[in-house]
Amino acid sequence: MTDDLYQLRQAIAKVSLLSQVPAASLETAAKSTDDDIGGRRPSGGIANKDDFQIGYALKSAEYFRRRLARARTPRAITELLSEAEATLEAWKRAPIPEGQPPEFGSPQWKRWIAESPLDGGELARTFSVTRQYIHQIRTQYRDAA
Repeated sequence: MTDDLYQLRQAIAKVSLLSQVPAASLETAAKSTDDDIGGRRPSGGIANKDDFQIGYALKSAEYFRRRLARARTPRAITELLSEAEATLEAWKRAPIPEGQPPEFGSPQWKRWIAESPLDGGELARTFSVTRQYIHQIRTQYRDAA
């Protein structure tokens, strides 16, 4: 248990070091009256309604600290550790853009091609490349992952 607890604390520290810049204060302070460059900041703060969806992997360090304070059993700590590691893994990869594919030939485009559920022939016709090139991208991606 102590080893898992140590690893969990390390994972929480790594999550807290990730870039999490707040866009607005969550406090219910009075509206801003200064007119700096960019104008006034809208009231309301950050919308966190989607943070608690099932499968949402990007959780904050504060979330893990609260859960650790309530964890009483070794099993709870182990589950929290796996959740923290999944969050760290999710932070390493940018989400795949939805809708239009990224710019042709870019690393994000190659990742989009590799993870696309579409057939290789259909992708080849869409982007005017050969099926072999699509297969090569998918093979390279699987070897790297």
